[in-house]
Amino acid sequence: MASVDKVLGTFQALSFSFKKAEASSRDAFTLAPKTQGKLLEALNAQGAHNAMVLSTCNRTEVYWSDLETDHAHDVIQAHMAVDDDAWARAQLAVHGMEAVAHLFRVGCALESQIPGDTEIAGQLKLALRQAKDLGGDVAWLDRVVSLVLKASKRVKSETGLSSGATSVAFSAVQCMRHHLSSLEGVEVVLFGLGKLGRNTCKNLAKHA
Repeated sequence: MASVDKVLGTFQALSFSFKKAEASSRDAFTLAPKTQGKLLEALNAQGAHNAMVLSTCNRTEVYWSDLETDHAHDVIQAHMAVDDDAWARAQLAVHGMEAVAHLFRVGCALESQIPGDTEIAGQLKLALRQAKDLGGDVAWLDRVVSLVLKASKRVKSETGLSSGATSVAFSAVQCMRHHLSSLEGVEVVLFGLGKLGRNTCKNLAKHA
């Protein structure tokens, strides 16, 4: 495995999240699982190492090392249905230790739309597993993610960050309970039937 300093010097992250991408255009940055796999294969084919795609309901992020920035950005943009203006306006690009710090903040749910979100750790595990399954060289990233997950556990056990509404799905139902005297008999229209929609349905069933 390459030395820590050598990999750290080329490690990068490109993030599109609710913080910079408007809700009306955020779908354009979303990558379906099959597209995520194609993107990882394309990055690996161009010589990238430690490539990983983290895709949640409110963010799409790509991590990699050992591939020049502009080249990597061209590969990533080719897999997204976005024009140049939206691409430049919505992205957050970080390098080196700043990229590692960003991954820690994301993995510890400090960058989530609902701070303390309990789902991000599982999503990060799935992203790393996908990178491994596609045969990429992710030995260095595997160690970093392991440390991120350990830090995430400490945040949850040693702080009160995750003690409240800890997911968008749960928060939506809690908001309804706050504004309505009862959820019994209430008609609910739910747009979207992906994982977020499924979790919202579960929370509705639990609290109604």
